[in-house]
Amino acid sequence: MGFFSYVFGPKLYQEYGLDKRLYEPGGLERFGDQIISTLSLMWNISYYTSPFIVTFLYKRGYLVADSISSFAKFTTSIGIIVVITLCIRGFGRTQSKSYVKMIRAIEMSKLSSDEETKRALRKFDFDFSSWQVDFDARSVQG
Repeated sequence: MGFFSYVFGPKLYQEYGLDKRLYEPGGLERFGDQIISTLSLMWNISYYTSPFIVTFLYKRGYLVADSISSFAKFTTSIGIIVVITLCIRGFGRTQSKSYVKMIRAIEMSKLSSDEETKRALRKFDFDFSSWQVDFDARSVQG
């Protein structure tokens, strides 16, 4: 269970057990999620408006070789913000007991696929892409 499991782990929505309750992320995890979602929104807006942005920058004369260093500084600073934000979110997730239990259940399901590990994994509602594959149709011959 490395730190990367917490940084790039799935989003936890709900934990089932004796009491069914929604997962409430801690302060650091919530802060990291807010920054990541804001950066994602900014990326999507700039992606769809990029023809207008490039046209504007070209007409203003910003798309020249002299401005490459400014562009590199800008993209590097955004990249550093993303890395720091992911680390903050990962650290916040390590502080949550529910999230730690879920990561343990995911790691155990990767090691063995018996009924006990599946039962432990079913106690959590999280992003389905992290669920282990039980059956692969490519393994069937014929």
